Amino acid sequence: MTEPHAVIHAAVAQHAAERPDALALIGNGGRLSYRQLDAASDTYAARLAEAGVGPGATVPLVIPRSARLAAIELAVLKCGAAYANLDPAWPAERQRSIVARIAGKA
Repeated sequence: MTEPHAVIHAAVAQHAAERPDALALIGNGGRLSYRQLDAASDTYAARLAEAGVGPGATVPLVIPRSARLAAIELAVLKCGAAYANLDPAWPAERQRSIVARIAGKA
């Protein structure tokens, strides 16, 4: 094993390279290997970058806990951005208020 990485998305990518079929996540939708998780996060990262997400950005995520959420969180980090998880059960006004603060409009 090589030197550990200081950031989670790099550690996941390294683990995917070294043990691609190792189990990364178990959830309602089944099991996900590190290879699958890293590949999904790469796909999401490309889409986010195309949408203009990059270093210094904060991306609000209103997604239930899932393997998809984990992949998108990693994707945001791969873009050099940060994410803010918002609970989908929160009232819409609360979500809007937080998104406005993230956007610097509050």
